[in-house]
Amino acid sequence: MLHGSQGEDRFVGVDPASSFPGRGEVDVLIGLPGADTFVLGGLGKVYYVDPLGQSARSYAAIQDFEKGDKIVLVCDEMGEYTLQNCTVGLSEATCIYYDRDGIAGVGLTDELIAIVQGPDALKLDLMDASTFIWDISPAAVDAKGGSANDILIGGDAADELIGRGGSDVIIGAMGADRLVGVDPLSVNPGRGEIDVLIGGPGSDVFVLADNKIRYYLDPTGKSASGYAAIQDFESGDKIALLGNKLDYVLQDCLVGLSPATCIYYNRDGLAGVGPTDDLVATVQGPNALNLNLDDVNTFVWSQTIYSGYTSRTTGQSMILSLRPSGGSIDGDVSINRLSAAPGLANQKAGLVIGQTGINFYLKIDNLSGNSTAKAALDLAPLLDGLSTTNKRLAYFVYDSPVVGAAPVATPFTYDPIKKAGARFYDLDGNGTADTADLQFVDGGYGDKDGVVNGVVVDPSTAGVVDLNAIFTASANSLTVADPTDSTSPAALTVRATLTAKAASVNQIGYVALNANEADTLTYELVRDRGSILLANLENSDTPNLIGMKFQRDINLINGQKLVFFEVVDTTLESLLAKNTTLQGFGSSFRTLDLTKSTDTAATATKGGNTVALSLLNENAIAGLGELISSQMADAPILDFTGLAGRTLEGSTVSLAREANYDTTIGFYRIQRADGAVLDPITNTLITPGSAGYKAAALSSTNLFSGFGSLAVANGATRTDTIAAFNESGLLAPYATVAQTGDTFFSFRSANSDNLNHFRVLGSNVIGLEDLNGGGDQDFDDNIVSFNFKLKQGTVA
Repeated sequence: MLHGSQGEDRFVGVDPASSFPGRGEVDVLIGLPGADTFVLGGLGKVYYVDPLGQSARSYAAIQDFEKGDKIVLVCDEMGEYTLQNCTVGLSEATCIYYDRDGIAGVGLTDELIAIVQGPDALKLDLMDASTFIWDISPAAVDAKGGSANDILIGGDAADELIGRGGSDVIIGAMGADRLVGVDPLSVNPGRGEIDVLIGGPGSDVFVLADNKIRYYLDPTGKSASGYAAIQDFESGDKIALLGNKLDYVLQDCLVGLSPATCIYYNRDGLAGVGPTDDLVATVQGPNALNLNLDDVNTFVWSQTIYSGYTSRTTGQSMILSLRPSGGSIDGDVSINRLSAAPGLANQKAGLVIGQTGINFYLKIDNLSGNSTAKAALDLAPLLDGLSTTNKRLAYFVYDSPVVGAAPVATPFTYDPIKKAGARFYDLDGNGTADTADLQFVDGGYGDKDGVVNGVVVDPSTAGVVDLNAIFTASANSLTVADPTDSTSPAALTVRATLTAKAASVNQIGYVALNANEADTLTYELVRDRGSILLANLENSDTPNLIGMKFQRDINLINGQKLVFFEVVDTTLESLLAKNTTLQGFGSSFRTLDLTKSTDTAATATKGGNTVALSLLNENAIAGLGELISSQMADAPILDFTGLAGRTLEGSTVSLAREANYDTTIGFYRIQRADGAVLDPITNTLITPGSAGYKAAALSSTNLFSGFGSLAVANGATRTDTIAAFNESGLLAPYATVAQTGDTFFSFRSANSDNLNHFRVLGSNVIGLEDLNGGGDQDFDDNIVSFNFKLKQGTVA
């Protein structure tokens, strides 16, 4: 018998992984108040079916079905089930049969799988989409328990299972799962709970904290009153904690007669387990012993905050996740339904701003030395009540200068001039934006207090725009705007694809301009606004590159324009370092000529590379790969900061080589886009070119081993599958050369010859030059191309 709670419970009475789930079982499912879900099938299997055809020997007895509850069935045609009025004792009910014979009515071979009683049990209709959920194929589970003791079971995909209140049993089953035993929104998450967490096969994450609060602590100091019992910790699994290694203590312990590792919160700050230290987890499993808090492949220092919201249009309860980077959330995160939607000065009729806003304070990390910080958040609550069909997205911060009046909106869509703002991504691959990646400037763009004080104040929301943007080209500039509405701050994306290669390795870049600015480039514009998109490989003597995509996306605001340039056989970084005028660049720099072919297509070229430019339509949302490559410029950087706590699985890396020397590419963690690394000894930042940089960068605490050994034979190509992994920071490549012993980093000043040895060739495509002194500067001595995937079936 499974009892629910006052909350939204999900009931699975069977073992979904068994050959015949529910065979021989009679499971009593009692939901109690709340919108509950009763699962009668999943992963292509109908539950409670007996292969011998012995009907009524197995079924679910649902005893309190009421309005708002749902029933999950596996099927793609509603004719596979039959409903029939029946009685249980003296009570009327509805019986659900699996229709074996395919004939109307209940036949002799049809099989009973559920008896449904309750206030709304007699009103069931298989055509009612608000009651019946049709599980068509195996998919990821996003399940949440209630305030009582729940049992949650995942599926074959990468699931997120949240137990909320009560002492829960959470089983991830197959896939790379994320297991949260507590209610992240409660005052003391996990207090008094003992949650059993079983990940199952796959690289799982056991969550013991988010970015705001540690779980399973008792403010009265009663150690062991609440903890997570992790039962199958194995290679590839991770544990999410908050703070740093000094905040926790590990101790060998026993669970029954089995050896385990106990994790304590270090309340007294002293070595060892003291009387006031609080047990937060017991860890059992093949890899549970000899845990090390310094092991970045085991412990993830959590950066995810959850905030609850109930849709005003559907009544659906949801949890918004917020993932800050470069700073931490100071205080609460609130999602508010505003009395009126924020308004924009001279707002066009086609622009609709959302009435649901998020409000938080983002404290910038003093250690980083940055004036910027980021936060990735779920879009769904902010789009509540808005139609996104065939619409462009926009983002706004707002304030209320007049009490009682509608809030006043200020655009915060990503601006390539400011190099900050909100960019939109479709991470689950369903064609709809689900994530906003926000980049703030302290005291500047997006910070409503307008003061450089180390804290970003962000009341903000999203909007939608009905827009028909097109290209308008002059000799050297490309304007991207709707001719009838060039002021609504919609997010637009131009995709640049290399279609013809120059004889030398050249960089392609751009400068963004506002509509009222002149098209002519100056040294100051190139220095302050110049952005590198990609570089080409030479047009001859290159390895097989089939399957690699040499393209990047440009994010801009409706009404802005772009001027493209080419840096010939060197880098923009080098030109700016050696010259103070554009004339000093000489023949190494040229502005590209633009030719428009259609309203959404153009080319840029001037005797070297040819770049095809296409304006993506409103339904072509950038994906996971574009998010991860969004920080790529002169230096190749992989950005996972918006993916804290999320698992990537099924990703691949392709390698190619045209070189005599044997090189291996690896990756290491950096703290900023300039390549600064954290010294594991002094806990201070070391920048490229400073003493001790190499040792710190290649220390075990900074090395990332998740991609394996990226090496390939000369003239060969290979594609490898990457094991499932979690990462929440910035990664940069380095290379070692077997024959010379050289090590090269992606930052010029970290290299002994003070030269760049890596080039960005496309979104998550990187090329290496392996010779000290620059060699032939062809950057095809080792080429790696990543294709990242998030959860099952989601391709970047």
